[in-house]
Amino acid sequence: MADKKDDSKKEEKKKITSKKKSASKKNTTKKKSDITSLNTPKKVKKDTINTYKANTDEADVPEVITLPPFIVLLYLIAGIILNWMFPISFGGGKFWGWLGFILFAFCVIGLRCSFKGFKAADTNLSPKEPTTAIVTDGVYRYSRNPIYVSMIIGFVGLSLMNDALMMLLMVIPLFYTLALGVIIPEEEYLAKKFGDEYLDYKNKVKRWIGSK
Repeated sequence: MADKKDDSKKEEKKKITSKKKSASKKNTTKKKSDITSLNTPKKVKKDTINTYKANTDEADVPEVITLPPFIVLLYLIAGIILNWMFPISFGGGKFWGWLGFILFAFCVIGLRCSFKGFKAADTNLSPKEPTTAIVTDGVYRYSRNPIYVSMIIGFVGLSLMNDALMMLLMVIPLFYTLALGVIIPEEEYLAKKFGDEYLDYKNKVKRWIGSK
């Protein structure tokens, strides 16, 4: 009888020990799974990332309506058509033609000097490309926008050379289109990108011609 009791006690001890081992294995497995879940990064949908970038990233270019040469060309074509429809002469013989030639020459010189300034500063000329530096030397000491000043002078020169009063009148909408559609967006872009560096330059030099 004593031997049977001892055997039953041994079997019970074995059962208890096996239960403890299985329980400890389960706990260990659970801990490992918890640690793995903590270390494994959560998957983020690509669509969400792309949407976030689209909402936060801004293009590194000013929001101009189009390239300035296209604007000048548009008004030049409009002026030619108006002059063909309503041919009004300035009068005064060759005087206006020579004056127009001189103004157009100033336009070419102004554009060349402006382009040299961009090249020396190693920055992009087109407003459709990022600006990497502010040009303040050369003709930019006397105008913040010598390129657009030169374009307007050249437009006036061509009108006088062709004795086209109606074309000359188109310089007024050309002036405001460049100012509102190109220059102001460029100024906002430069102020946002360069901060005080551009604002200091803006306070020293006028938008069109002259220093402050």
